[in-house]
Order: sequence, then structure tokens, then C-alpha cells
Amino acid sequence: MRAASRTVADGQDRRAEVVAATRRVIARDGLDKASMRAIAQELGCTTGVLTHYFRDKEAMLDVVLAEIVAGVDNRRQRLLSGDYGLADVIDYLCDTLPNSDDQIEWWKAWLAFTSASFGAGRRGSTHTRFYDQLRRNWESSFRELAARGEIRSDIDPALEGDSLLALLDGMGVQILISPDKLPPNRQRALLTRHFSSITS
Repeated sequence: MRAASRTVADGQDRRAEVVAATRRVIARDGLDKASMRAIAQELGCTTGVLTHYFRDKEAMLDVVLAEIVAGVDNRRQRLLSGDYGLADVIDYLCDTLPNSDDQIEWWKAWLAFTSASFGAGRRGSTHTRFYDQLRRNWESSFRELAARGEIRSDIDPALEGDSLLALLDGMGVQILISPDKLPPNRQRALLTRHFSSITS
């Protein structure tokens, strides 16, 4: 039984390595260059190893995108697990921006998927659902913050959610393009200024 459990764990670890390698290739080279061969080279294995865990390239990409989305959900759930206030929200938002190596990779991979999603295809539907959920989440958060007196009670929670998402997307892209123009202290200043317009 112990050997079987170890085998399952090893398989899960190897699968996670495949997903991580796929994300690295996408972030570095773009979605169109993320071939099975390129991913296998990144991982230092044969393409047969990849097909052991995933049916084809599309299945791998689906899992990578799902994990990117899940990462956002998990970080936000950690924020919501406590008695959070506006300062905690700003800290959380700063942590989501592309400042660390992990977050830079996340943003580049996400933007690669975003570019590929333009149009009426399946990936476009996935992105639409993701942003719809983000809007609902932030609308709920703004309602909670207003109820706690952290922000004004006369704000439009849905409008504020849209405004924040637009700001974050723009900041993320600008940080990747010109990180020296938008260092962490300036990022925090922009977010603080944004929220100052709706504080009590």
C-alpha cells in the first residue's frame, strides 16, 4: 500500500512538473511556440512522457489555464479568510502584480492565453467566464467593504469592480513593459490613490 501511494504521489509530482514546464515555455516563447517537442525539451524528457499524462497539447494547455485561474481564486480566498480591510486588499493587489519571478511568469502566460482568446473560440469563452467571475467577486468585496465602513456606502460596487479590473490589467501590462517606470512603491501609490476616491 505504501509503495502504491508513493507511486501515485510520484505521478502527481511528475504531472505538476509537466504543467510547470508548459507554463514556462508559454511565458517565455508564447502560446504558438509551446509545442510538445518544445515542452519536452524544457523538461528534459521525451514527448512520450508528456502523452503519458496528457492526451495532447490542447489538454495540457487547458490544465495550465485552469491552474492559472485557480491561482487567482486561491490567493483571493486567503484574503477573504480573515477579517480583511482596505489595507489588506491593497497588499493583496500588490502581491498579484508582476514583481516576483513567479508572478512575471504567471502574467506572461496569462497574457499569451488572453491574446489567443480573441474571437469566438473555446478559449475566448473561458476568458469571458473568468472575468465575469472576477467582476462578481470584486462586486461582493466592495459591498462588504462598504458595509464595514472601509469605503463609502454610496458607491456602485459593480462599477468599482470594473474599474479595479481595468486598472490592474493596465498596471500588469505596463509593469512587464517598463518595470523601471512603475516600481512597487509607485504601484502601491497608484492603488492607494485609486481607492482614496471611495474611502469614507
